Amino acid sequence: MKIKLTSALLACSSSLLLACSDQTAPSEKNYRAPIENYFATRDDFPHCFFNYQFPAEFNEQQLKFSGVANKLKLLHELGLLEFRSKTVGEQFGKPKKYYGYNVSEQGRAYYSDEKGFCIGKAKLLDLKDVSKPYEERGKTYVRGTYTWTVELPDWALQSKFYQSKEFSSKLWYIKYKKILSDEHREDFFTLSLNEDGWGF
Repeated sequence: MKIKLTSALLACSSSLLLACSDQTAPSEKNYRAPIENYFATRDDFPHCFFNYQFPAEFNEQQLKFSGVANKLKLLHELGLLEFRSKTVGEQFGKPKKYYGYNVSEQGRAYYSDEKGFCIGKAKLLDLKDVSKPYEERGKTYVRGTYTWTVELPDWALQSKFYQSKEFSSKLWYIKYKKILSDEHREDFFTLSLNEDGWGF
């Protein structure tokens, strides 16, 4: 009797696990997946800027005419870059200096060699007013509203960064749309049921 009961429980557990892993089931988890995938594939989030190769080293003349001196200085002030200078002899009776910049420990969380610094990850928060699955023209659909926000680090919300002439033209979603880390936005969604699960 004990063996039979254990077998029944195992069979029941297996069926529950199968139901939980069914991507076609009408569940919040399965509805969230295509929305989160949509966020992950959007071109505008996260936003990447200043694709520059580090470490970078300049002499005074190179830094002066590099066109990026002010950007490097600002990113250093924000804690994203480390700065060091060294004297390497003299030139025309004056100390000859070199200036070096590299990504700081804080900056590594946002920097990649391929894209530069990237910020503004879109994050799905909640689903609301989700309908029951319904049939239309031979397909199954579900619709509702999702709330989302843009995750931004504290340094990106400093006006000296997003209002700077060095970067402001590319940071439209901070400067013009005023999307802050705690601002929630709403959009509607309609998902259709396919063989491999729910999707747009």
